[in-house]
Amino acid sequence: MEYYVVVRKHIFDDVIVLEFECKNTVQELLLTNINVNVNVSGEDLIPKYSLPIEKLPFDMIESCFVVFEKSRPTEFAEGDFSCALTF
Repeated sequence: MEYYVVVRKHIFDDVIVLEFECKNTVQELLLTNINVNVNVSGEDLIPKYSLPIEKLPFDMIESCFVVFEKSRPTEFAEGDFSCALTF
């Protein structure tokens, strides 16, 4: 295994932020330009931007973020997510 990832949802009135906490588990490998490509079904969430991890040395934990705007801020947003980690 080269890495592990834990995801947390941060839900606000007008946005949802997905935080992907990543850890590099291979001593000989430096992961760089780490990002998560997130596809969401439905029209409730609009992708706004992502904040990647510049580099992730062995045994370190860092987070990258993906931000979605709610199309209807006063209502509960629904959707199915598919994610792919890139580096």
